Amino acid sequence: MQKAFDKQAKLLIQDLRHPGLRAKKYDEARDTWQARVTRDWRFYFSIEGDTYNLHTIMPTRSSQTISSQAFVAMWFDESLKAVYRNGFEPALRQTGYTPIRLDLEEHNEKICDRVLSQIRKSGLLVADVTNQRASVLFEAGFALGLGIPVIWTCRSGDEPALPFDTRQYNHIFWNDSEDLREKLALRIEATIPRIEIRPRLDLIADNFLAQLTRLTPTIPGRTSVSNNRRSLTVKIASQPSPG
Repeated sequence: MQKAFDKQAKLLIQDLRHPGLRAKKYDEARDTWQARVTRDWRFYFSIEGDTYNLHTIMPTRSSQTISSQAFVAMWFDESLKAVYRNGFEPALRQTGYTPIRLDLEEHNEKICDRVLSQIRKSGLLVADVTNQRASVLFEAGFALGLGIPVIWTCRSGDEPALPFDTRQYNHIFWNDSEDLREKLALRIEATIPRIEIRPRLDLIADNFLAQLTRLTPTIPGRTSVSNNRRSLTVKIASQPSPG
């Protein structure tokens, strides 16, 4: 993302009409422009005189490359309700995910259709194979087939009953809710890339400004650049009028 943005920001400074930017007016009322970072990401900015103000970087609506939803596949038994509430749910929220467990969701669809739909929308699936439910194994296999990361968990003591096909995976064996919460959070942080729907604009801007300082001789007309942590401002002496 950083390299892609650096490239596009340089094009913006040099020529708003550069074909690689695909810049266009996004919101007439707010005088906001949109330009391309990559196929799935766009940056938004406004123009005030000779200044470009960068507001945010976001994925396109059609992009399915990022999801902060985590599907929890588990045995819906009364004995595990507290484990979900005090173990799975807080661990996922702590690591930036929004957990979903279908028996807790209101819907009017057929359950099988709903399951597959929600797995497709997820960026992570947690499969708890306590009591070896066939539905959990199916849902985990479906996610793996889609390339969605799967973390396997199981209540301590159930190890001997694990199916041969899934025993090879590195399971988290938990004793209670607190044990599960700590272990699951650590596993996610250690093995799953942290999901941020919006990249850190301040870090991207800082890195770009550092490069821009070194590039001063190659960018004619630049007079000043600054980053106030809310927006990246690039001021140039001569900027083509948008049209």
